[in-house]
Amino acid sequence: MAFPKNVQTPRGVELQAIINATPPTEFANWPTPTKDDYVLIGGTIALFSYIDLSLRRLAEIFDHANLLTDSWKGKGATLSMAQTAIAVRTAPVWAPGDAEVLEEIEEHRRMRNMFAHCPMKRFPNDDALAFFYRNTRDFEKLFGEAAPLGTLINMAGDVQPMKEAVGRLEKQQTWLGIVAGSFEMQLGTLPDAGYVQSSEGNVSSS
Repeated sequence: MAFPKNVQTPRGVELQAIINATPPTEFANWPTPTKDDYVLIGGTIALFSYIDLSLRRLAEIFDHANLLTDSWKGKGATLSMAQTAIAVRTAPVWAPGDAEVLEEIEEHRRMRNMFAHCPMKRFPNDDALAFFYRNTRDFEKLFGEAAPLGTLINMAGDVQPMKEAVGRLEKQQTWLGIVAGSFEMQLGTLPDAGYVQSSEGNVSSS
């Protein structure tokens, strides 16, 4: 699971120092996320539901049109999400700058993963969130030794930059959906594209 990269900044060091100076029993009593935080978290996860659908649409239509690179040809409909993102981004169809937007979307995915998989607390006196999780392999990569029993890995960040990232992500999601539809129209899809057979046997428009 890819989480945000560890980038040392003065503000990050400051937030980490606050966590390190807080006894575990006190940290456990830090505030939980606010309603606005949950909107940010849920909104990010929802945006990636749309993004992932668009990426899968693109992977399949590129494969249909023989536009995937050799590594992914014939596999467009069966790739993992991480592979799908790479296959789409490396297809030789993008205008200058488009591939960079797709790369930025995948950087935002790291934040989405953190929101979706890490419990979190609010800093008592800062508009910032602390995230924590346990992963023995990640601990060994970060610290070069086995994780002591019960040890958690933590991350922290100010909320405002997260909101700004989601603002960019909203625009990128809209762009990607338009692009997916445009490529489907240009490259051709099956006659019944746009409809889905539900598990109950009803046919509904997608």
